[in-house]
Amino acid sequence: MGEPAGAQPFDASQRVSFSDLDQMREAVTRSLGPHRVTLVGRTKNVSAHFWTKRMRDIVVNDLSYGTEVDIDAGHLDSFFAVVIPLSGVSVIRNGRQQVRLQPGHAAVAAPTEYSKQRLTEGCRQNVVRIEQPVLEAHLRDLLGHPLPVPLSFRLGFEVASGSGKAFAEDLALVARRLVNDPAAYESPYATSSTEQNLMTRLLLTATHNYSDQLHGEPPKSISGRLVTAVVEIVRAHPEWNHTSRSLARAQGVSVRTLERAFRRDMGIGPMAYLRGVRLERARSALRAAAPTEVSVGAIAREWGFVSRSRFAADYRERYGELPSQTLRK
Repeated sequence: MGEPAGAQPFDASQRVSFSDLDQMREAVTRSLGPHRVTLVGRTKNVSAHFWTKRMRDIVVNDLSYGTEVDIDAGHLDSFFAVVIPLSGVSVIRNGRQQVRLQPGHAAVAAPTEYSKQRLTEGCRQNVVRIEQPVLEAHLRDLLGHPLPVPLSFRLGFEVASGSGKAFAEDLALVARRLVNDPAAYESPYATSSTEQNLMTRLLLTATHNYSDQLHGEPPKSISGRLVTAVVEIVRAHPEWNHTSRSLARAQGVSVRTLERAFRRDMGIGPMAYLRGVRLERARSALRAAAPTEVSVGAIAREWGFVSRSRFAADYRERYGELPSQTLRK
């Protein structure tokens, strides 16, 4: 099976190489906790590669060993490990569940279960660390009520199409920015909104014990009033650091209710609507500005766009020209 679109987030030259298995294990331990690694077969040659970057509550890792290995991770510290193979094959066991992974498939290992994994010689994978308390708190905000029992995932899920592919593509985009434009996440707001988006994508994609509740519809009676109130806030102050969570709290509803109401009435989520309003205001500012007195980057920052490259891409997609072209007119 071919790799899903957007699943290859890192260039190999940007990873650290190891020929010593113990050095590789020590590097991975600093990101993913203590574990044992054993070579399978008679080979003693190791050509391992590793890359890691922490945001705030999420750590993105890219690793390969260049040879077949068994990994005994035991019980994870206090985090869920999302495993997404980019090449090759791995078999992961978490408690009583076991799945065979290859590109297009992924798994979520729970911290409460014992974890083991075998990687083939050509296996390269992303392992995303998401702290259990943070993911459960985010799910609680989405649902609008406390969790009576801990969050528990079915081990395997698809990332070759649908919402799974969207999750893999979002992760790939985040990883590329962490490598090529780390300043994009210097803002706590940018980091928080990005992590919330990744957690929401995961919770909507992978099957867990709250999936039925999460995919339920909000009451139709509140949908219109809720959307109208949020639209008024966004249009009045698009420059504020809005998130789905802050907008939902302002209206006294759960994030899930807000998201569902927006998609039902507007066809898009509240954050997509916010980006659209910000693009409108940025375009007006570019048209009114003198190119010798202001820069595209300054206007982008004024209207809440953290990444200038993302701003330019979204702007061009919406208006058919680059923001710099609008500024020069």
